[in-house]
Amino acid sequence: IFGFLLNKVNYPTTIVEGLFHGLTFGNVFVFLLFTAVGYLLYLFLYAALGSLVTKLEDVNSSITPVTLLFMVGYGISAFAMEMPGLWLVKVASFVPFTSILTMPVRNFQTSIPWYELATSMVLMISTTLFLAYLSIKIYRMGSLNYGNKIKIREALKMVFTKS
Repeated sequence: IFGFLLNKVNYPTTIVEGLFHGLTFGNVFVFLLFTAVGYLLYLFLYAALGSLVTKLEDVNSSITPVTLLFMVGYGISAFAMEMPGLWLVKVASFVPFTSILTMPVRNFQTSIPWYELATSMVLMISTTLFLAYLSIKIYRMGSLNYGNKIKIREALKMVFTKS
């Protein structure tokens, strides 16, 4: 931000106006809200999967599916920049794992009804709370298990049979 403000006088006015076009309080609020809740969602996923690993070398292989899921959301949000009305973008903006990126982009590009924003946020918060519950159980189980690698299916089976 500091570099932009320092060099703003050197940029053409069309670039400066284009950067701030559509930048309203509501758009920034939606972006920050989806980013914060989405961060927590992925934080719980990474914590649960990281607790199942016994060796540091296995961390990368355990978190790869979550990273790929985030990359899919990133790819769909790139489509949203050019085609915010595409059916794939609309569907992805309601899927909690991809809506962290796609819903704010859709909101910046087009006007979205408030009920779509609310529905997407409720779905994301519900999923985050469910993942928080699961990851706390898995983290507790994984941190008490020394030396034995637990697969995610086994961990989920243990969580749902114990509770």
